[in-house]
Amino acid sequence: MRPYDHRPAYFYLGKLPIAVTEIIIIIQIVGMLCVVFSPESALHHSGFSATAILSGELWRVITYSLVSPPSLFWALGLFFFFSFGRQVEAALGQKGYIKLVLSCILLPAIFALCLAQLPLSLFQISSGFLGNQVLSLSVFCAAVAMMPNQSTALLSIPLKWLALAFLCISTLQLITASFWLGAIMVLTGVGTALYYMVQQGLAYRHFGFSASDFQLKPTGRAKSKNYRAHPSKKRSSKKRPSSQAKIRPRSQLASHTSSELDSILDKISAHGFQSLTQAEKDKLKQASEGK
Repeated sequence: MRPYDHRPAYFYLGKLPIAVTEIIIIIQIVGMLCVVFSPESALHHSGFSATAILSGELWRVITYSLVSPPSLFWALGLFFFFSFGRQVEAALGQKGYIKLVLSCILLPAIFALCLAQLPLSLFQISSGFLGNQVLSLSVFCAAVAMMPNQSTALLSIPLKWLALAFLCISTLQLITASFWLGAIMVLTGVGTALYYMVQQGLAYRHFGFSASDFQLKPTGRAKSKNYRAHPSKKRSSKKRPSSQAKIRPRSQLASHTSSELDSILDKISAHGFQSLTQAEKDKLKQASEGK
């Protein structure tokens, strides 16, 4: 059985446990239906608007991310939220997951509210921002932080590159539509999610990125030229005794606990959180609590 099937459920819909992730999805579906059957009321009283919030409509700091018009991007956001939100919920626990969701909704809205007070026309034209991409992208990136090198089912590329692509596309889409505050809210939500996962000790080191990921690799022809230009370096690497390559100073070795955590994070990155045993989950939880 998958680990996210063991999440504390409020009730069951057939065999599907209705936990925090499913409840948020139900709320978003209800919000979409409100837009469909009452578009004027839902759209004009749910979106982010600094003027309306300061006038007393405080519910907008939450409803902007839960009430959205139906679209392909809305459906895609729900799919990613359902697929990866359950894994994040299983990893953080019910209370930790609720804190993450509320942080990814409230902090971007509060930060955008502060920016909207600046005397810049760039931020004044973003009134009425509405969409679930802030929450969906934030939770998706939180899941990617745990397993950045795991490949997707449809595309044989690591999740870290898929998350980076979606983040760039969503941000550029909002900027093109002159929703500068919306773009800042998306980036703030994702940053909040990544910071939260780091604080909980569940983020993979450097989120799976390394300097080699951004370096251009030479082609086979270029490699042959480099080999002719520096033949001594190639020969010297062959003459190194194998025994010396295996010997490392004790000061360079990590502690036993640290190596165990690294192996657990490597396993999450390669196979996902659901591949961990119960003992490995307990060790990860103890490390995140500082025990």
